[in-house]
Amino acid sequence: MASQAATGEINQSIAEISSYVRGYHVYKVDWTPYRGEVLQLKRDPDNCADKSAVAVIKNADTVVGHVPYNLAPTFSQFLKRDFNKATVEVTGERVNRGAGYGLEVPCKYRLYGPKPYTDKIRQVADSLR
Repeated sequence: MASQAATGEINQSIAEISSYVRGYHVYKVDWTPYRGEVLQLKRDPDNCADKSAVAVIKNADTVVGHVPYNLAPTFSQFLKRDFNKATVEVTGERVNRGAGYGLEVPCKYRLYGPKPYTDKIRQVADSLR
């Protein structure tokens, strides 16, 4: 019997998580976010501050922010598998919520992959609320 991956029968699912793009204050010279804009997520293992960092990417190669620290390890692990993908959609205007986070952009993260993986993403996100 062929594996599910070989036959294309993987049960695909989407996990959606409302959060923020961090670091806008650093990247604002390269990015003016607008509501509805969709950007890509990419692992950033060479990040000297955090080996689990996940970058928000504009135009295929320009880093314009990062996934929050508490979500990054789970997102990074998820994105290690080539068949998993992730995007982020801007949902509001930049804000400074205080607490040393700098300027952030409200967003909705969408992670696409097999249902067991997206279910795990949802569990982790729920536990962080």
